[in-house]
Amino acid sequence: MHFSGGNEQNRGRAVRLVAYLDANSGSMIAGAIAAGFAGIAVVFKVGWRRFVAFFSPKARAEAKAAAAAKTADAPATAVDDA
Repeated sequence: MHFSGGNEQNRGRAVRLVAYLDANSGSMIAGAIAAGFAGIAVVFKVGWRRFVAFFSPKARAEAKAAAAAKTADAPATAVDDA
């Protein structure tokens, strides 16, 4: 890969960029890829459960019952009409 530009001394000349990867760099790249796959797996697992629960009649009935219980347990607020 060549890079043209930079400071005044190198202006107009092509400068060769060289990348160096040692054994630790390879391990870090492999670890990052493995962590990425693990993160995708967790997101998929949680998302799949939410997706299935959204279309499940049992889950809808439970959510409706929980919402009804929440509103029934809420304290009544007094409104003064003055």
